[in-house]
Amino acid sequence: MFGIVGGDTGNPRLSYLQKGVVVPEEMLVPPAGISPTRIFRFAGECVGAKCAQFGGGQCQLGTKVSRMLDPVADAPPACNIRATCRWFAENGAAACVRCPQVVTTVTKADTELGA
Repeated sequence: MFGIVGGDTGNPRLSYLQKGVVVPEEMLVPPAGISPTRIFRFAGECVGAKCAQFGGGQCQLGTKVSRMLDPVADAPPACNIRATCRWFAENGAAACVRCPQVVTTVTKADTELGA
């Protein structure tokens, strides 16, 4: 886990943790029916072509985020995964200034960014 989702449903914003956290199994059990992905932002290892978001040798989701979303930060926020972030490696700061609005759960309104 590298961030906590805040804001509201229409305008979510990520608060970045200073240090990544390995989430204990018991925290992944939804409290009162709330999915952990609505509360936390997780980073996973890129699985390349095994992922529906991968194509043309890169992460298409990171590319879509960089091109389709408006920036929400003036500069890349402090982020503890940047050194290993595929979105940053492929799209540079363009991904970083949009990243705070990206949440794991995709709503119907956000389907253009999905697979």
